Amino acid sequence: MTETDTAINDKSGNTIGMDKKVYDYQELISMIHEKMTHEKMQEICGTCEWYQMSTCEKNILSGKYLLGNKN
Repeated sequence: MTETDTAINDKSGNTIGMDKKVYDYQELISMIHEKMTHEKMQEICGTCEWYQMSTCEKNILSGKYLLGNKN
């Protein structure tokens, strides 16, 4: 993991109030879905070179990755 990856992970965890621990994938996805907003996405990912051209925000905010979600 690079320094940039670590910084983004720390910023993500701090922004949505996550503890530093090992999460089950669906537990993590559910927590992110419950707490993430457009503003938080911009704060965490706004400087990423892929942010403007990717579907990260749409997929995260729509719950696309939640188990059983048909989006």
